[in-house]
Amino acid sequence: MYHKVLTGVAQGDGRTAFKRANVSPVEGMRAVEAMSEAGFLRTEACFKNPDQERLSFTLPFFRFWFAFVSPLFKGIIQGDYTEFATHFAERKGEFTQRTFEQLSQLFILESLPEAMSVRAFWNSNLYIPLIVTCKEGTTLVGTFKHSVQKMKKSDLSTLQSLAKNANIHADGYVLVAKGGFSSELKNQPNVHLFTLKHLKRLMS
Repeated sequence: MYHKVLTGVAQGDGRTAFKRANVSPVEGMRAVEAMSEAGFLRTEACFKNPDQERLSFTLPFFRFWFAFVSPLFKGIIQGDYTEFATHFAERKGEFTQRTFEQLSQLFILESLPEAMSVRAFWNSNLYIPLIVTCKEGTTLVGTFKHSVQKMKKSDLSTLQSLAKNANIHADGYVLVAKGGFSSELKNQPNVHLFTLKHLKRLMS
């Protein structure tokens, strides 16, 4: 059961792990408690709704292992990587999206002096990946884009709309984009812009 839950966490964003693992909430929570004590998992509370939680691995390597290696271990140990390659190609986008989100959260927490915490907000209708609570009591709302396409002003407008629908007051915004930003977006007030080059500071 533990392996099923770990695989369920690895193959999603941590909100539907029990459903993916096909285990009951009671069984799932028993596994989570054991795996948390063992140092594999941690929980993340939803912004504004702390009773809602999702699961994350304590290390990115654990997520890679239980998403791609452990489920296909029999073939890999025999030197057959065909199924692994197919599986990785099918899920690479989803996997890297979540990884980039976690890197963005970590970078913001370490790079913005005013940041106290970085969490996500979600409900049945929308998802906002970056909600930054600041020391002075202000809130920054953010998102990321893990593609070579530049982030545009329309992406900021969409984020502003999501924050309004979620009833989250934004004192400013944080945008993280792998492909950079359009010129019109660079001139927006109260907007922090970060690219992949900024995230490389995490390696130093």
